Amino acid sequence: GARRAVPLRNDQVMEWVTEAIKENDRMFAEINDKLDRRGGPTCPPDRNVGAGFKPAPTNTYRIHKPHWVENTLHEPINRIYRQLDQLRATTDTHEEELELNSWMKKIAALQSELDVFFEQSLEDYVYWVELGRGGFETRPYNNS
Repeated sequence: GARRAVPLRNDQVMEWVTEAIKENDRMFAEINDKLDRRGGPTCPPDRNVGAGFKPAPTNTYRIHKPHWVENTLHEPINRIYRQLDQLRATTDTHEEELELNSWMKKIAALQSELDVFFEQSLEDYVYWVELGRGGFETRPYNNS
């Protein structure tokens, strides 16, 4: 059958993106709240945390256990991915398919990075959250 042109501004995708943004704000507010209740950084400025490492800055928190906050972005991100996958099946042009593929790869990479961070699934890595003026950075560091 004939394929129809895919509007790249799909209402369902936009709704789920808006939902994911709201969940992102909620989840990172929870992270901020948990870090505030911990009473400060994991490594005081006067303590060395290991060979080759400098003391942690006062806005840096080491995360010692997986799932310390639930990754509530997992399902909203998956919904966006699934909707884009459905749209990809109905594209009219090769260019639209390539654009959707590109977005799907970015979304899959984001999902994977969030899963690795919250599950702490990489061996020989340590996990940090850095609070800054603009928000958070989460980082796993290889400790081998």
